[in-house]
Amino acid sequence: MGETLPFLLWRIDNRYELEVGWPLAPDERPSFFFRRNFIITTSGVCDPLPLAEAVAALGDDNVMFSVDYPYQDTKQAGMFIESASLGDTVRAKVCNGNAKRVLRL
Repeated sequence: MGETLPFLLWRIDNRYELEVGWPLAPDERPSFFFRRNFIITTSGVCDPLPLAEAVAALGDDNVMFSVDYPYQDTKQAGMFIESASLGDTVRAKVCNGNAKRVLRL
């Protein structure tokens, strides 16, 4: 789930603004560049709340399903993503559409 970075974006922006000394425009904030240049995976986290928050924080184009093999049971991960509260369009992106786009498959 992005090693917790999606959950810290507000704080990173806030600390950066304090460092520069003035409010930043949305396209000047560190979170803007993170959302534009990073894609995270679900690897090793089979919890619906962090998944929902990651999609909310980064957008459904920036989250990809993955299994943390050999450290995670693949059946457990598959059952998790199949039962996650995602709409069909978002699930298709997270499960394979984003990987196809990013990896040019």
